Amino acid sequence: MDKVKKILLLLPAPKPTLVKTLISWVPTTILAVLLALLLLQLLWFRSSLDKALQRAQRWPQLPSSHFYLAKALWKTGQETLAQKEFRLGEAQTKNFKKIMMGWLWQYDWEKTKNILEQKQKTEHELNQLNQLLSNYPYSWQLLLSKAVLAYQLYQDQTAQEALNLANWLIPENQEVVKIRDLIGKKN
Repeated sequence: MDKVKKILLLLPAPKPTLVKTLISWVPTTILAVLLALLLLQLLWFRSSLDKALQRAQRWPQLPSSHFYLAKALWKTGQETLAQKEFRLGEAQTKNFKKIMMGWLWQYDWEKTKNILEQKQKTEHELNQLNQLLSNYPYSWQLLLSKAVLAYQLYQDQTAQEALNLANWLIPENQEVVKIRDLIGKKN
């Protein structure tokens, strides 16, 4: 028996094969990759529009979901869809008022309504500025105001033309440079 132990100790230990090593690591690796993908999906940055859509899909019966979606749609420039979602949330708020719970969404309703009415206010201001510019065509302050208002209404070409004319009238003015940098970042 001692001879057998001595012989076994003198023999080299069997080397693990590459296949056995890979087979033992593959399930652990696959599990780790799946876990990392799951965490990445949960922590991945989503846009406000994606969040609003998900919220509206989860709780379509709540007016706040539709108001939140209307705000997100408005920020992306989809005004008709934003108006539609606002009307849907408004109708749901009226239904909740019937059972004395409409006050819960009154703040969201007012805030969203102000955001959506901002376009009409901005268009009205732009029309007034155009009337003033017909009387004072070389007023660089009016041209800068027109550029900012047109930029807010997603009228990039009009904003750029007004800005170029203001820059031509007063080159390298600090206000003109700030607004040019603001509008230039989007384009």
